Amino acid sequence: MELGRCAEYLRKQIEKYGCIHATLIDQEKTSPKKAKEVVREVLELGSKLILEGGSGYVDRDGRTEKVARAIKEEINDFYKRTDERVLLVGFPGNRSQVAPSLDAIFFLRLLNAPDRRFLIDEPMAGVRQIKEYGLDVIKVGYLITRPGTTAAKVTRALIPPEEPKEKRIELINNYALYLLYSSGPGAFLYLDAGSGAKKPEDPEVVRAVKEETPLNVIVGGGVKDYETARKLSANLADIIVTGTVVEEDLSKLEDILNGIEEGVKERKSVKKVRGFAQLR
Repeated sequence: MELGRCAEYLRKQIEKYGCIHATLIDQEKTSPKKAKEVVREVLELGSKLILEGGSGYVDRDGRTEKVARAIKEEINDFYKRTDERVLLVGFPGNRSQVAPSLDAIFFLRLLNAPDRRFLIDEPMAGVRQIKEYGLDVIKVGYLITRPGTTAAKVTRALIPPEEPKEKRIELINNYALYLLYSSGPGAFLYLDAGSGAKKPEDPEVVRAVKEETPLNVIVGGGVKDYETARKLSANLADIIVTGTVVEEDLSKLEDILNGIEEGVKERKSVKKVRGFAQLR
C-alpha cells in the first residue's frame, strides 16, 4: 500500500472544487441500513467525502465495520453509476473504531490535549490495526475549538479563549504552525466546534490559518445552514463537515452545499502565503 494516496486524492478534489463537503456518519446512532440510505442521498446531492466515527463510542461488537461495509456498498454503487470516486475515511474517537472496510483513517493528534492520552497514547494504540488492515493514513492535527460538546468533555481539551479575538487567532495559528513543522505541509488541520455545537468556528479564524500556513483546513461543528457554509467557504475552508444536521434534517444539506459553492465563487485568490509556497 502506498501511504498518502488518499490525502493526495482529497487535495486534488479540493483543487478541483475549491471546497468540498464531507458527511459524518456516527455509527453508534446509525444502523447499517440507515447509513446506506443516508449515504445514497448525500452522494446524489453532492457530498464528496464520507467520514465514520463518534467521540464517546466504544465499539465492542464490530458495529463500526458493519456500518462501514454498508457504506462501501453504496459508495461502490455510486461509482458504477457515475464513475465518481468517493472515499470512506475513519474519524475515530478511539482505537475500537478502526475497521478494515475503511479506505483510510484520520490519524488524529489532539493538539490542545491536556495530557498525552489523545496526543500520543490513543493514536499509538491503533497503529497495529491500521497496518494489519492495510488502511491509508491521513495525518490530521485535531483542534477542539468550542466548549460543552461531547468531544470537548471526553477529551477535556484546552479550549482557546473566545476573547480577545486576536489572541484566539494567534493561539490557533501557533497550533497550526506546530502541526506544519511536526507533520509537514501534507497534514490537515481540523478545527472542530464539536457535534451539535451552538456556533461554528469563526470564519476569520479559518482565513487567518490559511493565510499563515499552507495547510488544508477542515471545519466541522455548528454548520447548519446556507449562510454559515457560505462564510466558511468564502474564507478559504477546504473541507466542511456536517453530521448532526444530516441526522436531524437531511433536507438542509442542499442549502449547505449551495452555500459552499457560492462561497467558493466569492473568494479572492490568495497569491502569497506568508513565508511559504502555496500548495494549491
